[in-house]
Amino acid sequence: MIPVAEFKQFTDQQPAFKVLKPWWDVLAEYITVAMLMIGVFGCTLQVGECHLPPGRGEGGPRARGKGEQGKGRGPSI
Repeated sequence: MIPVAEFKQFTDQQPAFKVLKPWWDVLAEYITVAMLMIGVFGCTLQVGECHLPPGRGEGGPRARGKGEQGKGRGPSI
C-alpha cells in the first residue's frame, strides 16, 4: 500500500504557472454546447407547432380532430 505522505508532497506544492486547456478541448466544448442548444431549440419549435407524432396510445385533441379518428394524416385525393 502507498503511504499517504507520498501524496502530500504533490498537494503541498503550488504551481508557478496555471495550466490552460488545449485549444481543441475548448473548441470541442463550445461546439458541443452549440449543438445542444440547437437541438433543444429545434425540439421546442416542433413541440410548439405540433409536428411531433403523438405518443403511444395517445391520440389527444391536438393530434387529431374529433371527426378524424380513423383517417390518415394527409389529404385524400
